[in-house]
Amino acid sequence: MTDDHTAFLRAIAAAPRDLLTRLVFADYLEETGDPNHIARAHLIRTQVALDDPATDPDEFDRLKAFEARLLDLFQMTWDLDVPYWLLDEGAVEYRRGFVEHVSVPFYRFLRSAGELFAALPLRSLHLKPPAALHAEYGGAFDRLPQLATVEMLKLGPNLTDLAYPWPPAESDPPPLFEELMTCRTLSGVRTLDLAGNRITDAWLVAFVSALPTAAFGGTLEVLDLSDSFHVTDAGGNTLATARSLHALRRLVLKDVPFNAATRSMLRRTFGDRVSF
Repeated sequence: MTDDHTAFLRAIAAAPRDLLTRLVFADYLEETGDPNHIARAHLIRTQVALDDPATDPDEFDRLKAFEARLLDLFQMTWDLDVPYWLLDEGAVEYRRGFVEHVSVPFYRFLRSAGELFAALPLRSLHLKPPAALHAEYGGAFDRLPQLATVEMLKLGPNLTDLAYPWPPAESDPPPLFEELMTCRTLSGVRTLDLAGNRITDAWLVAFVSALPTAAFGGTLEVLDLSDSFHVTDAGGNTLATARSLHALRRLVLKDVPFNAATRSMLRRTFGDRVSF
């Protein structure tokens, strides 16, 4: 890998929303004449076009087929730019030519977040079990200013720490709920996916009460609470009446055990922005 290649990767990782540097890098790769590099240049331009809502539907279908073929033929080579342990412990997804999404155990993320953000232009993050937050991890999110680039955050499913009471007893370690709602670094989150966690009615009350002061309270557009089997109709009433949720563009409540009256109330509040 040349110094120029490394410099481009670092610049792209440092500014995940910057498309210009990616497209300049694509030109640089194509000029090398290396078939792997030329294919990567095609991937960057193809995925940038796929991310553009102005792309014609017929062209979109053609580009999706081309994208799939490029990934099938070359992804193993491009994965050499990805931290080696991530491919063993997690999963990656290429978007706009680079790994923008990772799915990784929570403990491994806390241990290696600096390395991940230095190497990859992360905009989407899935933290999965195991996820026990020990005392030494308290304030872990606030020690990661790079989290400001994350626009989609998925936690779980089955992150038991997420369902701890909040605020905690003095003897408890900081629960994940407190980390989530009080950290100042998650300021760009637009989608919060909490599907499949042990969320309760009391948890929902705490969540909607804390949301206005959360770092992502003003940016959140999509909230997914699917498969929340412990939520009752009282929790549905909490969602329908919470002012902090009224600006959502989408509320996903798939397989939450609400009765017909509660679903009707939620539809009156959110209209077609709610899905069951």
